[in-house]
Amino acid sequence: MPVLFIDRNKILHNFLFLKKLCSDFKLELVTVAKFCLFNSQIIDSLIDNGAEFIAGVNLFNLRNLKEPIKKMLLRTALSDMKNGIEDCDCVLVSELAMLEALARLPGQKKPGAILMLELGDFREGIPPDDFIKFLKKALSIRGVKIAGIGGNLGCLTGRLPDTEMFSIMHDLLQTARAELGCELSTVSMGGTSIFDMFENNWMAEDITQVRMGEAIFFGYNMSARKKLAGFKGDAFIFQAEIIELAEKKIIHSPGRIGYNAFGHKTNPVSPPGMRKRAVLNFGSLAASFHGLSPVDSGVFFAGATHDYSVIDVSECTRKWKVGDRIHFVMNYNSASQAMLNPFVQKKFIDGKNNPFDIPADLE
Repeated sequence: MPVLFIDRNKILHNFLFLKKLCSDFKLELVTVAKFCLFNSQIIDSLIDNGAEFIAGVNLFNLRNLKEPIKKMLLRTALSDMKNGIEDCDCVLVSELAMLEALARLPGQKKPGAILMLELGDFREGIPPDDFIKFLKKALSIRGVKIAGIGGNLGCLTGRLPDTEMFSIMHDLLQTARAELGCELSTVSMGGTSIFDMFENNWMAEDITQVRMGEAIFFGYNMSARKKLAGFKGDAFIFQAEIIELAEKKIIHSPGRIGYNAFGHKTNPVSPPGMRKRAVLNFGSLAASFHGLSPVDSGVFFAGATHDYSVIDVSECTRKWKVGDRIHFVMNYNSASQAMLNPFVQKKFIDGKNNPFDIPADLE
């Protein structure tokens, strides 16, 4: 069985580092914890060390959080509105139908609505030209509290922050306050892509809250494809076992070629000739090899099926054998799969010194 090693000390280091940055800019930090399924051994460690606001997409996970933690529901469906949403402090909304459903919820305790703006990522959000009209209708719905506005960057299209988008947001806030008397005290921005603003030592004046997950768990900014300075990048290490090791004659035109198990046409990834190939005891159902960086030099992936992965170790100085374990640093996507898979064993290491020899460029 493959193993996912988790170092909570490194996650906590990243959290505290980011929390200090947010404090310096007078920002509220919302920890986005959806990727790890709100694993209590991970989340409780953050809460015990100062995490005050947790965000996720699953109501069941949010309901099980320690009290009195604040809870943000990032997104929900109309059909889920009666499944405990009242336990949340706020929910991200971009449709009037969702606000009307909020108003119909029984009882007095209802989450505040953060109205999402479309700022160029083209995933969700109200177009800026329609926002004031939308806000007028939202304010007319009795029993709904409009807590603020928000935006999301870097998730769908890789849109990065710039002064133009924040100028648009600023103008909308000014109009809402002057013409409608709506304070919109919370201005929430999501996506580790906005970390560029910290690095450039500036923050749009209106922003009061940031929502981040990748920075905390992986110390990485996928939108810029770079490690974040001062963060740890190897809190999640994947271990696989070699179950076959053989030299194989790689032919780039081996005969009639169809589609592979995923319906893709494949291209050669290693030079032709005799190559040493190792088959590993996991496939794409456990973790995508595209998100795995081998700790050992000279290793690269030749491909994967649902149940197995194949690596080329021809250039390795280490002499591998069947039964040897090989380790990989994981990114967000690959670790998400491993967390979901019940057949990947999870082990917490929490050592001050990582037991694996992680090259500096992978950390």
